[in-house]
Amino acid sequence: MINAFPIYYMHQVLLGVQRRLLNIWINEKKGLGRLHTNSFNFINDRLFKLPNQARKELACKPRSLKHLPHFKATEFRSFLLYTGKVVLKNMLSTDQYTHFLCLSIAITILSNTNMAKDYRQYAHELLLYFA
Repeated sequence: MINAFPIYYMHQVLLGVQRRLLNIWINEKKGLGRLHTNSFNFINDRLFKLPNQARKELACKPRSLKHLPHFKATEFRSFLLYTGKVVLKNMLSTDQYTHFLCLSIAITILSNTNMAKDYRQYAHELLLYFA
């Protein structure tokens, strides 16, 4: 029966992996992944200072990461595919940022049917590296 159900990227990637990554960076009590409070505030500032044209293209306007427990899948998608690449640059360690980019680029490729035809193997390799 388990093999008969499709796996939706909304549940697995957006509400699963992306939510977990943000929770590690923001809400983790201890650990190497946690962002400093100043970095957290700076990321929020970057989200709100995105150019108006970029904000109009998104399904919903970026909210503060303080509202992370109430984020919807579309907000995680916007962060993963669009805004996260910009606002996390120089906020995470190089390894963390590269790790995030692997997921972001792979999902960007797989969510575009034209790109998926040509770059499916590359996306697969990025996801293996990410995992």
